[in-house]
Amino acid sequence: MTGYRGGKGVMLAVERGEVEGVSGRGYSSLMSGSAHWVRDNKVNILMQFGLKPHPALKNVPFALDLVKSPDDRKVLEFIFTKYDILRLYFAPEGVSQDRVTALRASFDATMKDPEFLARAKKSRIEVDPVPGTRVQEMVQALYKTPKPLVDRARNLLQGK
Repeated sequence: MTGYRGGKGVMLAVERGEVEGVSGRGYSSLMSGSAHWVRDNKVNILMQFGLKPHPALKNVPFALDLVKSPDDRKVLEFIFTKYDILRLYFAPEGVSQDRVTALRASFDATMKDPEFLARAKKSRIEVDPVPGTRVQEMVQALYKTPKPLVDRARNLLQGK
């Protein structure tokens, strides 16, 4: 949206009635920043996008459930993978496997730490981690996506 800076500006514009809605806003972001919109029925969530439906949105249609063609589903899965790997942690090439294993174990332990989870809950931040091994599988699958499907995804995202 031209004229609004960042997500907070757009959300403030919605609050003020300057715009009638937004798209592409994650449910966890909505709940951490504007939970009262959901609580007070001030928003309608029209569709879920991602690789799996959100458990809190049982009555909201899930996009992948509506896709009939296997190739169309693969294109959307290619696009929607970004929602499961939004906040990645990388290590430089050549890091030993034992170091990767230790980093992953530390991350997994943090995601289960009671103090961390309590702070996240207090901040209304949803914790739904994707294990490092799964992220690696997803990235490898992205690189194996056939070019015609990548081209279809690019065209969709560019509005062609």
